[in-house]
Amino acid sequence: MGGAHLKIPVKRTKSWDALLYPGEPALPADSPLRTVSLAYPERDLGLLPGGELGILLTFFGVSLVAGFALKGRFGVTL
Repeated sequence: MGGAHLKIPVKRTKSWDALLYPGEPALPADSPLRTVSLAYPERDLGLLPGGELGILLTFFGVSLVAGFALKGRFGVTL
């Protein structure tokens, strides 16, 4: 049942904003609509601190811990 999973575009427009969303075809020039956009609800990120900075800092911290934990395995010396 169903078909292939498709990305749902956030915005479809016929203005210059169409350059920012190249995967979605522009609205026809004779369309009465100028822009169609979707607002997705916020999601709880669980253990990660909210926001982009929190995700970036968490990734940075996990990367450092993994790097130091695996440095002996790969023969890396400081």
